[in-house]
This record gives sequence, structure tokens and C-alpha cells, in this order.
Amino acid sequence: MIKWKYLYDLYVKKGLSEDEINSILVLDVKNREYFSSKRVTNQHGGGALLFSHDEEIMGWSFNK
Repeated sequence: MIKWKYLYDLYVKKGLSEDEINSILVLDVKNREYFSSKRVTNQHGGGALLFSHDEEIMGWSFNK
């Protein structure tokens, strides 16, 4: 959480509104079911899912 607060404070200093910050600074921690439903047994190594198989997350990322 320290890094999230650091980034949040940087955006505030840059003059972004709370709504603007909340639209780009998102903490989305996936639960175990997310990984097991995609047949990933190693959650740390499962990060590759976000960049190759999760259209919702990639769509959000590319629209920012």
C-alpha cells in the first residue's frame, strides 16, 4: 500500500482530481479462484495471464 499512496500523492501534486486519480490508479488483487479458473497453480507466475489472456484487463490498460 505504500507505493499506492506514493503514486496517489504524486498525482495530487500534479493537480489531478480525485476522480481522475481513481480512474487510473486501481488496485485490483485477484483471488485464488481467478487463477484456478484459468488453470494456474502458481499465482506469482500467473501474471502472464494479464498480458496475454485477460481481455478485460488489457482493454482497460490500453484505453488509459
